Amino acid sequence: MEGYFNRIKAAFKITDPFLALKSNYEVEQALKTRSAPESLRILNGCYNSSTQEIIPAPFRVAAIAPVNIPIVWLMLTVSPTRQLATFGLHFINQSYNAGCNYYNRSGSEMSIEDIFYSYSLATASACSIAFVLGKIAKGGGVMIPVLASVAAGSSNIFCMRKNDVLTGVTVYNEKNEDIGISKIAGLTAVAMTALSRCALVPFTVLVVPNAIMKTFSKVIPKRFSMFAEIAIVYGTLHFALPGTLAIFPNEIEFTPSYLETEYHHHQGKLHASKGL
Repeated sequence: MEGYFNRIKAAFKITDPFLALKSNYEVEQALKTRSAPESLRILNGCYNSSTQEIIPAPFRVAAIAPVNIPIVWLMLTVSPTRQLATFGLHFINQSYNAGCNYYNRSGSEMSIEDIFYSYSLATASACSIAFVLGKIAKGGGVMIPVLASVAAGSSNIFCMRKNDVLTGVTVYNEKNEDIGISKIAGLTAVAMTALSRCALVPFTVLVVPNAIMKTFSKVIPKRFSMFAEIAIVYGTLHFALPGTLAIFPNEIEFTPSYLETEYHHHQGKLHASKGL
């Protein structure tokens, strides 16, 4: 539990919404003084050390909560049986998720053609799942958008990070030396990210606000209900995102025997970046 609480404190730092406002110039300055505490905080939230790229402001983890407020609220208020509206909402949501998955990947290079193909596959599969679930829903309540979001989000991340699975990710030894590429490590990294960010986050953010609103609907004046729901959605997402990101460490440790046979002779633990 101590490891989890240390990770959740670190996760709260990188999900600070003010990090989404940091300019590229500020990130570049932080790179020059990376040993300073504030520089480290900026780099952890705004810079992908695996790809050595500055993450565009809207796709930083710190921006996920503010950007998702209108999306989640609409998912809660729009009936899942309205297929066209559901399809549109999930297209917007999964387009944004595709950007987050790409910029927070664990390091695989992607060509323009590969990015376009992965994005098309991610949004098409995600929206198809949302459309089909909406089509068959008959009074399914909040669980329909929950299931659609979980299935669509998981499909999205596997599509956008398919290179991590098919090609693999870089594996390092205890001296932080690059010793090769592992598909097993890549699949593990993507699966962990899908479970924490694509399954647990939407489940929490869609179920908890709905339950709170139903419990307190009689004491909240109707004219304030929309604002109350938005506040509850943001508050839930603000805590759910770092809480789920912290479930798995960002640097995954492996015993050599868990990976491909070419790594079995190595001594000590090996590690790879999970990505966000």
